[in-house]
Amino acid sequence: MTEWKKIEDGGFEEREKWDPEASPELEGTLIERKDNVGSYNQTLCCVKDSDGIELNVWCPTVLKKYLSQVSIGSGVKIIYKGKKKNKSGQGMYKNFDVFVGAAPEVSSKDSEGDNLPF
Repeated sequence: MTEWKKIEDGGFEEREKWDPEASPELEGTLIERKDNVGSYNQTLCCVKDSDGIELNVWCPTVLKKYLSQVSIGSGVKIIYKGKKKNKSGQGMYKNFDVFVGAAPEVSSKDSEGDNLPF
C-alpha cells in the first residue's frame, strides 16, 4: 500500500506571526526565506529572536527588497517606520529600515564561564 504525505502550502511551518504595528522592532537571525507563498505569491521570512522564538514575517515590497540582501544565518534588525505616501501621492506603503549584522557567534563557554571541550 502507498504511503501518502500531505503537501503543505509553501513548506513553511506554522509559527507566530510578527505584527510590526504592535511591536515595531524585530531583532534576531534570519533563518528562512520563501518566495511565492500563498494566494498572493508573497515573500515570507522567518526570524529567530533572542529568546529563541521563531517568527514568520510577511514581506511587503520594501521589506522584501531589503531582506533579499540579507544572507540566511545573518543577524537582522527590522524597524517598522509606519505608512508613507508613495511618489505619486495617491497611495500608501509600509516603510521599514533594515540593518544587517554578522552571524551570531556560538559561545564555547558554559554558563559558569568554563571552556567547553569542543
